[in-house]
Amino acid sequence: MTAKSQRTGRAVKPAAAAPAAAPAPQAAPQAAPQAAPQAAPLAENMRLRASLAGLLVDHIAGAGLDEATAAGMLGVGGPRIADLMHGRIEHFSLDTLVNMLAATGLRLKISIAAAE
Repeated sequence: MTAKSQRTGRAVKPAAAAPAAAPAPQAAPQAAPQAAPQAAPLAENMRLRASLAGLLVDHIAGAGLDEATAAGMLGVGGPRIADLMHGRIEHFSLDTLVNMLAATGLRLKISIAAAE
């Protein structure tokens, strides 16, 4: 039996069957991924940024400043203060947070201890 095209009514060859795919080779079992060597320093950096950002938020809230006033005092735009007040610390470097703290008149003291 010959198939006909529905559009033209002409005889058409049936499509050839696709060759059977070879089974994919099984991957060798892999060891569980280990934490990246930089994970600890990155975690410490984030912890420090969270601490400094918390001090800034407490200072701004304690002084009763609105976002516009705080932005002017800290020399940044309003959206930066909104990021700070909403805990988006990934948007801030340690340098930026230290500079913002200095602009409030607060001074930062650093103490260093051996890792536990």
